[in-house]
Amino acid sequence: MSLSTIINAGLTNPSRPVHALVLMGGGARTAYQVGVLQAIGSMLHLQAGDAKTAAFPFRVLVGTSAGALNVAYLAASAGAGLNAFEQLAQFWGRLRSQDVYELNVSPWVRFSRLLAAVTLWGSAQREGAILNNMPLVDTLHHAISLVGIEEALHSKAVDVVAVTASSYTSGVHWTFCHTASDSRHEPWTRPGRRAEFQPLTIEHLMASSAIPFLFPATPLWVDGRREFFGDGSMRQVTPLSPALHLGAHRVLVVGVGQPERAGLM
Repeated sequence: MSLSTIINAGLTNPSRPVHALVLMGGGARTAYQVGVLQAIGSMLHLQAGDAKTAAFPFRVLVGTSAGALNVAYLAASAGAGLNAFEQLAQFWGRLRSQDVYELNVSPWVRFSRLLAAVTLWGSAQREGAILNNMPLVDTLHHAISLVGIEEALHSKAVDVVAVTASSYTSGVHWTFCHTASDSRHEPWTRPGRRAEFQPLTIEHLMASSAIPFLFPATPLWVDGRREFFGDGSMRQVTPLSPALHLGAHRVLVVGVGQPERAGLM
């Protein structure tokens, strides 16, 4: 989907086609997505004239891994119109590594690489992960308003926000969808893939962004039982499927992979 398609779709027309934004995972490289979205917001601002009164252009938001954090932030800020993109950029501009994780080692141990490596390996054996991502929990609680997501859904600024995560327990790739209570969307099931409609929480975001071995798995309740989840990029063979199931007519995907360069395999 081209930028001109978004711009000329009639941002203030309630009967406009359903545009979806799909943000893939990529760790710190996900900051690239923010730059793209900030540029899109600037272009739409020039077209609309007033960034706050212009409607948020994407009614379906789907995110994976770090991309899930971005779509949740945008959903919570969608009531601000195009300003949501600038607010997301400001959030990333303030973000530091200590806001995301901390090493499970003593400051004294860090002076020795060998001792630090042994200590981290021991931590991985005990905790199931090398890094402690509890700082990210605090960061997300302060940055993302779950009430704001509810308000955006009920005001129809956004139709649905969805994040994906992979179950270590069952091997199933799940899409967790949050819609307004009057939504007519139905869950779906495919081989190795399922969708569940439930209010999103910080735990869903932590599960989707839990990189294997680096961050610990996050428990979520599905089918009446607790399963442990990790990075939504794992087992994700159909990244556009959730957006299409959720009614998107047009899909804008912002990936973070490096394009294949000529002469390189």
